Amino acid sequence: MLTTTINMHCTTRERIIRAAGLKESKQRDIVVLLLKRIMRDIDRLQGGFTLVKYQPADPEKRWHCFCLQIREDENEFFTDMRKLCKITVSHLLAIAVRLYLDELLRMPHDELNNYLNYINYFISQEQVEGLRCWIYYWGNPKNPKKTHPRAKKLRTTADNPSRPRGRPVISHW
Repeated sequence: MLTTTINMHCTTRERIIRAAGLKESKQRDIVVLLLKRIMRDIDRLQGGFTLVKYQPADPEKRWHCFCLQIREDENEFFTDMRKLCKITVSHLLAIAVRLYLDELLRMPHDELNNYLNYINYFISQEQVEGLRCWIYYWGNPKNPKKTHPRAKKLRTTADNPSRPRGRPVISHW
């Protein structure tokens, strides 16, 4: 597990604490489940040539530094979300609380699953006319073994029975 911190506004934190209590879950699990849901909005949230967007300022400075433990595969995915959306992970979480917390609270307890399966997630690189191109594959492709013909896989998660599910396999080919 990796340890990082995110800045949570106190209202966001209170809602997460409440949700964790109602679902009898850890706050960490609620945060991961919410970040998983905000991934649905990648097309709408993608940033362009702009600065990273932060949460709106609070003149009363009601912020909480939340210590978050995440697995390596979760870290890769959340970092990619931050880069592609040009929004901090803290802000993505605040958006997810606003959009998806009620949905999460309506789910039966036995359907909650904090393990994100990134089995078909990988990053590859290729050279096109002297330009370096990075390709991010998210989702469940029909043939996860096949990449763009010229692409070189750099990192991938794969389903391997000899390791715990969800842990990344870092490959260099």
